[in-house]
Amino acid sequence: MSVAKEVFPEVLANQAIILKDFDEGMAIFTGKIKGEAFPNFLQEHSIPTVTEVTQKVIEQVFRGNARKGIFLFRSADATDSKKLEEEFRKVATALKSKDYVFIQTDIKDGWGQRVANFFGIEASMLPVIETVEMKEEVLRYRHIGQMTEADIKKFLEDWKNGKVSRYLKSEPEPTENAGPVFKVVGKNFKKEIIDNDLDVIVKFYAPWCGHCKKLEPIFKSLAESLLTNKKVKFYEVDATKNDIEGHPIQGFPVIKLFPGKDKTNPATYSGDRSEGDIAKFLKEKCSHPIEIPELKAKDEADKGKDDL
Repeated sequence: MSVAKEVFPEVLANQAIILKDFDEGMAIFTGKIKGEAFPNFLQEHSIPTVTEVTQKVIEQVFRGNARKGIFLFRSADATDSKKLEEEFRKVATALKSKDYVFIQTDIKDGWGQRVANFFGIEASMLPVIETVEMKEEVLRYRHIGQMTEADIKKFLEDWKNGKVSRYLKSEPEPTENAGPVFKVVGKNFKKEIIDNDLDVIVKFYAPWCGHCKKLEPIFKSLAESLLTNKKVKFYEVDATKNDIEGHPIQGFPVIKLFPGKDKTNPATYSGDRSEGDIAKFLKEKCSHPIEIPELKAKDEADKGKDDL
């Protein structure tokens, strides 16, 4: 204890010290070790008050016992970049806690570029502040505008009090939309998919996904076979560019059927990605009767073989 007192004269008995190579260099814990206070203290001081995007930061925001991320997307080349960082740091210092991670990133950097792409943030939008909260899906809230300390604090206060609308990214609504598989985006998803009595089949995909590319001609062929059925419609949505509230997509591709008689309970297809298997799923789950001539002919042929 004498050595500790000599090195850290301000530390009393039964106190814990965290030494770190960022911020003030040291943090002293004065509460009780047992209970939640000490783990919360460790989490609060595990990363800098304002940090860059790293694997550790991503894990703290998007995985496990997630903290709410407050991201500042900026361009280091901008003339006001340094002033903006100073204003953001003032807010982070004032609001620092175990519940938040304050992150600043240049969208040209490796991790920063990846996160900006995921959020749909482009250079023309900068600067942008976006809060991220993990629940059943990723909840995001965006601030674009004045970026003084007071403006940022006001945005965060409104966000905490539920006065900020959730941000949902969306491509523009298509001006041309030829079937048999129609394009839908975040902005018109409700109108096209929910607000009708049709049986709607939606494919959620990613442009870079190999499985999605393999499914594309199969899905189109099935849509073509049902063109005469006016109660069934096929759509696809690029899930990397469009957020669909209530329908978080974790992998690709995903096929969901929104039945005409109950749009609140879509059925997710989990079988083989063959035209016949998907068609059987639709026959079973659709609200309106469907008949696929090719499938019917195959079923009758199979039935004839069984009778022999």
